[in-house]
Amino acid sequence: MTWNKTLKLSFVFILIGIFSNAAFSAKALEGYVGEDRTII
Repeated sequence: MTWNKTLKLSFVFILIGIFSNAAFSAKALEGYVGEDRTII
């Protein structure tokens, strides 16, 4: 089904966006705080 495939693709892209955003935020926080990484 095309609709199902489109839904899955958009879901994957949303997940990728969330993860990259979280990684960026963690890096920025790490830069500000200057502590060693506790978030893996």
